[in-house]
Amino acid sequence: MEIVVVPTAPKPGPITLEELRRAQSDVFLAGLSVKELDGGAAVRGEYGARKDQTIIYFHTVLCHDKRVKVTFTKPDNAFDDAVLLMKEFDKERAFTSALRIMIGDSNPRFRSKERVLAFVKKVGVHEVTKNLPPVFSDFMFAVLHAFNCKLGKDVGEQVAKLRSQILTLIPHLSLSDVVRIYKEEMVDWVSKS
Repeated sequence: MEIVVVPTAPKPGPITLEELRRAQSDVFLAGLSVKELDGGAAVRGEYGARKDQTIIYFHTVLCHDKRVKVTFTKPDNAFDDAVLLMKEFDKERAFTSALRIMIGDSNPRFRSKERVLAFVKKVGVHEVTKNLPPVFSDFMFAVLHAFNCKLGKDVGEQVAKLRSQILTLIPHLSLSDVVRIYKEEMVDWVSKS
């Protein structure tokens, strides 16, 4: 009996920035913008062939254990949605998930979670952002903003709540009182951190 040795395919090497540049050029065209959605946002087409076409979107849900579930997906994606459960925002995992969903359909090298995460950790979130169009950075800021809103950490909402509470105190507070209270709280916060 003759034994036939079937050669295995070589294990693919790490992803490079050059591969990211080539892969994203197939996905990102001119005329894209970030559209706010209820509990999330999407990268949408603005004109031409991509008018009103969704490239990628995410939505957020606050879980009962105070973690935020962030789901990245897109219409008709070929593989599972990227789902993250986080108590604190993890930039590397979030960028990994977004890249996998956004580029993975058109470039199989970006489907492996482990490979993309290793790439993001190696080159850093800043380099990934630099090598993608500005709309991706806007999209990821929207992810962070939605994440903070779900945890009640959104600065805009907190300031609005504070203003509504302070309105009744305004006749009794001077500017020097406000500055003094602010300085005391800042010193206390810095000394604790």
